[in-house]
Amino acid sequence: MKTISLLFSLLLATTPITAQFQICPSPTTKNLKDVYFINADVGIAVGDSGVVIRTIDGGLNWTLIMETDTASFTKVKFFDTQNGIAIGSHIFRTTDAGQTWINVPHTNTQFMDVEILNSTTCIIAGTPTALIKSEDLGQNWTVLVEEQLDERYGLLSFIDENMGYACGYWGSYSTHTMKTTDGGNTWIRIEAPETQITPTVMEGISFISEDVGFKAGWYNGHLQKTVNGANDWAYVGVPTPYFDMQLLDIHIEANQPNAYYASGWYGKIYKSTDGGNNWIELNSGLPTDVSLYGIYFIDDNNGWVVGAYGTILKTSNGGTVGLNEPQNHPEISLYPNPVHDVLHIENTGNQDVVQIELRGINGQLIETYSKATTLNLGHLPVGIYFLQLELSDGVQVKRLFTKM
Repeated sequence: MKTISLLFSLLLATTPITAQFQICPSPTTKNLKDVYFINADVGIAVGDSGVVIRTIDGGLNWTLIMETDTASFTKVKFFDTQNGIAIGSHIFRTTDAGQTWINVPHTNTQFMDVEILNSTTCIIAGTPTALIKSEDLGQNWTVLVEEQLDERYGLLSFIDENMGYACGYWGSYSTHTMKTTDGGNTWIRIEAPETQITPTVMEGISFISEDVGFKAGWYNGHLQKTVNGANDWAYVGVPTPYFDMQLLDIHIEANQPNAYYASGWYGKIYKSTDGGNNWIELNSGLPTDVSLYGIYFIDDNNGWVVGAYGTILKTSNGGTVGLNEPQNHPEISLYPNPVHDVLHIENTGNQDVVQIELRGINGQLIETYSKATTLNLGHLPVGIYFLQLELSDGVQVKRLFTKM
C-alpha cells in the first residue's frame, strides 16, 4: 500500500483532479465568510460562531485562533501588517497580525461592511447606527450617520480617504447609491433609473475610480457596472445574464485591472481579464451546495476563496491553468455528494474495486472497506474527505463532502 499512499499524498499536495483550485486543510467546519491576506504568507479568515483562523504559509495550513458562541464575523480587513479589524455581530480588533483579538464594545447589533481609509482610519456600516468611524485603529468610534428610513449604507467602497460610495444591502434600498467626498461626513444620493433592475440582495460593491464601479448580488440580477459614477448601471458577466452569476463576494481592485474575481452560490468562481465586461467561470472543483462567501487575491494570480463547511481554496495561477491530472476512471461516481448518511459508489467500468480507504483532508487514514458499494458515513463530522479506491488496474482518488 506504500505506492497507493504516495499517490494520494501527491494528489493532495497539488490541485485536485480536474480542478483549478487547491483545497487547503481547514481547522473548522463552520461557515467561513471572509478572508484577507496581509502578505503572501500571513492570512486571516473569519466566519460563523466567532471563528478566526490564521495561516503563516500562504494558506497551506491553518490554525484555529478563536471560536465563541457569542459572536459571528462576516468581514475582516487590515490597516497594516499588524493592525486589523473583524466585524459581524461585534467589532474585534488585533494588534499582532491576527494572533490575538480584542472585543470593542458598541451599541450596534449588526455590522455589515468595513472600509479602511488610511493607516489609522476606517468606516463601518451597521445597524441601528448607519455609519461609524474610527481614527485610531478601531479603538474609539464616532457616529457619522444615524439610521435613516429612505437611505441605507450596508455596503461600502472608498477610492481614497475622502471619496467613497455606499449602497443598501437588499430590496428597494439597493436601487440608489450614496456618495461622499469628505471621508463620510456628508453624503449625496444618486438615484438609478427605475427601469434598471438591480439585485434584490446586494453582497458587494467596488469602485475603482470616481466613475467606474461594480455592484454584485443574487436573486433578480447578478453583476452590474457603471462608467458614470452610479448614474447608470449595465449588466456585465457571462453570456446568460439573469440568474446565472449569483454572487456573494467580489474582488475588484484598481491595481489589478487584468484580474477581477467573484465567488458565490453553487461553488462558483468567476474571472474577468477585460476590466469586468466579460467573465468566465473557473473550475472550483466543489459540489453545488458549497457556497463561497469570501474571495481575496493578493495579486493577479495568488488568491484564496472561503465558504461553507470551513472550505478553503487556494490558487497560484489565477485559477485558469489546471494541472494535467489523468482521470483514468470517470465511470466511478459518488452520490449523493455532499452526503449526509449513506454514500453510494457506482462503478460502470470493467475494473473491480478491490479496497477503499477513507481519508481526511490531511491524508490521514480514517477507515478501510473491502469491495463496498455503499458506505454509511453518518458518523463523520461535516467536512472534506477523500476516498482512495484501489482498482484491479490502479488507484483512483475521489473527493467527498459531508453535510449536516
